[in-house]
Amino acid sequence: MWLMIQVNVELVDVNTRSDVERAVSFREKPRTSMPPPPAMRDHRKSLEAAAYHDVLDLKQLLDLAEKEGRVAVFGSKRNSDTSSVSSISSSSSTISVSSASTSGGASPEPASMSKRRFLPWMRRSRDFDKRSSESLSQELPMKCMDDDPPGSWETREFTSRDAETKLRTPVFFASIDQRDDSAGGESACTALVAVLAAALHANHPTMPTRPELDALIRDGSSEWRKLCDDEAHMAQFPNRHFDLETVLAARTRPIAVQHDKAFVGFFQPESFASLFGAMSFDDIWREISGGGEREPGLADVYIVSWNDHFFVLKVESDCYYIIDTLGERLHEGCDRAYMLRFDRTSEMLSTAPAEDKEEVVVTGKECCREFIKRFLAAIPLREELEIEKKGAGGGAPHRRLQIEFHFTVLQHDER
Repeated sequence: MWLMIQVNVELVDVNTRSDVERAVSFREKPRTSMPPPPAMRDHRKSLEAAAYHDVLDLKQLLDLAEKEGRVAVFGSKRNSDTSSVSSISSSSSTISVSSASTSGGASPEPASMSKRRFLPWMRRSRDFDKRSSESLSQELPMKCMDDDPPGSWETREFTSRDAETKLRTPVFFASIDQRDDSAGGESACTALVAVLAAALHANHPTMPTRPELDALIRDGSSEWRKLCDDEAHMAQFPNRHFDLETVLAARTRPIAVQHDKAFVGFFQPESFASLFGAMSFDDIWREISGGGEREPGLADVYIVSWNDHFFVLKVESDCYYIIDTLGERLHEGCDRAYMLRFDRTSEMLSTAPAEDKEEVVVTGKECCREFIKRFLAAIPLREELEIEKKGAGGGAPHRRLQIEFHFTVLQHDER
């Protein structure tokens, strides 16, 4: 089947800056559209002054862009009828592009003109088709991200990797995670949490929109790559997994750790001879939760280190947030960063597949505590307990069961 798509086409100079600005922190009030700044519009030139009505295929259009030494950018508007064709301004070049397709393409942003580079748009379409074909049994159906550009919170259900626990809670997804090609931050989690923590402090109580979270991920990944270019850092960390002290010392962001409010503990240390007397995760959580005495409107932001990975915990009086830039931490196959909110609507259930029944474990914001224990630590804890029981040695409880909470504060420029 041949699908005729009406698009606006502009040729953009290759050196023109990207539509997406480098974001140090996200905006106070989210917007549903991100028009390019005036300076960028000044650099754009139309394909021709006159309107074209030729039918070009994609290859011809890209060849034309290459000949001009520019990048082809398209604009399309979704509409259920053909009346939108006549409403397109005659000041812009109009080209009908034909493409062989048996299904609709990626949906543009609703009620606004979307402008994307051809090749990345094609890649996003293929990636979305791939994701939509995967079976994620532990999730409720996803919304199409193109239908919700700024993103939104929605209640979803997740199952732990050991299939013994279910969680229902609000979740918010980015478009990418740190491993995405546009971010290039495969091992950038330490730099990313510094960028995220600074942004959360600076913009409290606002949480980032999807474009803002995407920008923070790319920004933190960029800071990580700068550290990788430093020979001294690479000599100390050849695997590129920088520790938190190194990232903070590099002043990636104006963020610091208040050590008198930092905690180091272990999951179930009383079950291991080598960890006897150590602070437990439950002890730490009682300190963090503050017995419910936190003043409304205030928030604490912790950088959490566990099992060779970092994520961010935001603690408010009525809810907790977990922000993680590595999708795989949530469930296998997830390729998008996420924010989980644990509030009065959250619920956690224990499951017994053999008996086909479920029991409520906990409700409310304390589901966050149980999420860390049952979704993140349950399997390594079980494996280490088995090794300890056999007395065979070779276990690594210090490495696999240690968890650190670093209390962060914004550090003002002293210059």
